[in-house]
Amino acid sequence: MARPEKLIKKQKRVTVRYTLAEYLFVQQYAEERGLSISEYIRSRSLDERPSLKKTPEQIAAYMELVALSNKLNQAGEMFEIDCIDGILNRLDDVINQF
Repeated sequence: MARPEKLIKKQKRVTVRYTLAEYLFVQQYAEERGLSISEYIRSRSLDERPSLKKTPEQIAAYMELVALSNKLNQAGEMFEIDCIDGILNRLDDVINQF
């Protein structure tokens, strides 16, 4: 069975030459973001900023922060406490920065 055709084909090729040190830097940056070297170079050349790939520990910490935020929000609603909003806003800021 043949591979399905892509909707948008990449038709042009660009060749770039790197020193060994430059290549190793590009390779490292691509690996950190979970991309192939060509995907990383393409995204950077199009002025995109690929984010770092999250580690399992970072994902677990993020999920824990979200769960804590939800519990605080539920506690605030249960006790009708308005001052907890400041804590929740700060926690949301931390989660968004992550």
